[in-house]
Amino acid sequence: MKKLLLLLTLFAGTLVQAQDFGIVLVEPASGGRINSGVATTFKLFVKNNTAATMPSGTSYGIGFGTRTAAGAYQAFNNNVLPRTLAADLAAGDSVEISVDFTLTLSPGTNVNSFVCVAVYKVSGTTATFQIASCRVYNLFNSVSEIELAASTVKVYPNPVSDVLHITIEYNKASKNGK
Repeated sequence: MKKLLLLLTLFAGTLVQAQDFGIVLVEPASGGRINSGVATTFKLFVKNNTAATMPSGTSYGIGFGTRTAAGAYQAFNNNVLPRTLAADLAAGDSVEISVDFTLTLSPGTNVNSFVCVAVYKVSGTTATFQIASCRVYNLFNSVSEIELAASTVKVYPNPVSDVLHITIEYNKASKNGK
């Protein structure tokens, strides 16, 4: 009888520690702009998809990535931000969290693309991807016209004698391609 009670206690403990999370990205709204090098605050709901309450202190992770052409989640990097439940999370309930993330883009980037926020279950030092929530944003890294033009400036001769020549070999592209 004692062995059966011990086995049931261990089994019940395993259920409480089980992790099965869901995630829903709430903000920023789809279609918004994300600027390179500027922290963006993402609001999301993390849901307990298990049949039992997850106790306060349960660890999970949040990661950022994109969605491939095949529809699969692809992490931007291997960094998973560690998080811990601040309170018990009942079966089927969600907790709202905010996470700041800074995306670094190539100069001149201006593209609509998926940005995804993923939830990971954590066991010791291992984080295992569970699911992601994605939205399309305008990813933007401005390089001003002045910065582009400045990169084409030539000053000659060097050293200068009587006349200094300055050339700027820059043609601003118009919006309609003309």
